Amino acid sequence: MNNKSIKASATVATAFQYLSDDLQQKQISAELNTSRPQVSNYKRGTRKMPADIASKSIEVFENDEYTTVLVSEFTSGATPPLMRGEAIEAHRLALIQHYIIEQEEAIKTIKDNIILLSMPIESLDTDQKQNVKTILLEVADGVTMSWNAFIKLTNDYGYTAKKIFKSREKDWKVWKWLRNEVI
Repeated sequence: MNNKSIKASATVATAFQYLSDDLQQKQISAELNTSRPQVSNYKRGTRKMPADIASKSIEVFENDEYTTVLVSEFTSGATPPLMRGEAIEAHRLALIQHYIIEQEEAIKTIKDNIILLSMPIESLDTDQKQNVKTILLEVADGVTMSWNAFIKLTNDYGYTAKKIFKSREKDWKVWKWLRNEVI
C-alpha cells in the first residue's frame, strides 16, 4: 500500500464521541499504553493520534462507529463515513430505510445506463464519463448507507463488523469470492 494512503497521525476527537461514556480516561490510557493527558488531548482534538495507537484502539474497543470515524479520518475519506448528520435518524430501522432507498436508486441508475457501462472505457466522451461519475455517486450513496445500516445492526445486536466478516470469510472462500492463498 502507498505510504500516503494512511496518515501517520490524525485528529480523532469525533471518533471518541462514539466510545462509551463509561470509559474513563484512566482506563483508555491504560488500554492504549499512553498517558491520561494524552488521551484528553486526543478527545479535545488538540493533539493528533498516531496510527499505531489508533490501530491498537480499534482492537481494544471493538466499536464499529468509533472504527468507522477513525478509519475514515486516517484514510482521508477513502472509506464510507459515519452518517450522523441532521437528516439521518440513527435508529436501525431508519438507517435500513435509507439503505433500501439508496440501493434502489443505485440499481436503477445502473440498469438505466447498462449500455454505457458496457462500452469500451477509452471510447467514452466527456458527457458519457460524467454519466459514469453520476452512476458512481449513486453507488457510493448505496455503499455508504449499507455500511451505516450494517454497523448499526451489529452494534445494536451485540456483534462487531469484524466478527461478522470473520465468521463469513470461510463461506466466501468456498463460494470462491475470496482467494484461499496469499498472492
